[in-house]
Amino acid sequence: MSVFLGIDPSNGSVRPWAWAVLDAHRTLVDAGCTAGRAGAWALAVRLRPAVVAVDAPLGLPRGMDCLEAPCPCRPVAPLAGRACERELARRGMGLFFTTKRSLIKRMVYEAIALSRALKEQGIPVIEVYPSSLRRLLLGRHAVKKQSVQGQRLLREALTPLVAGLERLPLSLGHDGLDAVVSALVGWLWARGLTEALGEPEEGVLHIPVDGWLRLLG
Repeated sequence: MSVFLGIDPSNGSVRPWAWAVLDAHRTLVDAGCTAGRAGAWALAVRLRPAVVAVDAPLGLPRGMDCLEAPCPCRPVAPLAGRACERELARRGMGLFFTTKRSLIKRMVYEAIALSRALKEQGIPVIEVYPSSLRRLLLGRHAVKKQSVQGQRLLREALTPLVAGLERLPLSLGHDGLDAVVSALVGWLWARGLTEALGEPEEGVLHIPVDGWLRLLG
């Protein structure tokens, strides 16, 4: 049976990465933490999921080879970030733009490396943005996901969509919830229920299509 793996990478060098696995019926099969990119790679290779949905940029702005300030590479576009990120911002969603001043530089490098390594194994990988689905479920002015209330509200909203959500340890916090949402977007992607934003050269980001809740079988 196909499974869908959601991964929420960490920006730190020590903090583990959260992951979650849904089956074809949108049931949470398992969730936990793993030791960074190496652990995420090993998990995906063992599971051989239908797709790995990663909550992190999987590409750089067109014209850039890295995110290092001393490097002379520069983005082609006059505006910050990638096309997919600018489209999210246009739709009113806050996010970190991928630039040389990015606060999540390490995570970007690690996520891109993971994506390349998994594709070499023949495992499909997509970039997702859990906050887009969270906003659809809770509204534009939802309380912060890091808060206890924010996590409780998201759990309540996800319960009708993801069976077995009670298996998600509270200790995983908002990282675990982001991993579950990432896996759910992977499930939607496999059924043609996501919209692709951006340019392939920079990395396409997938979000649920309009009316996705009505389209769920």
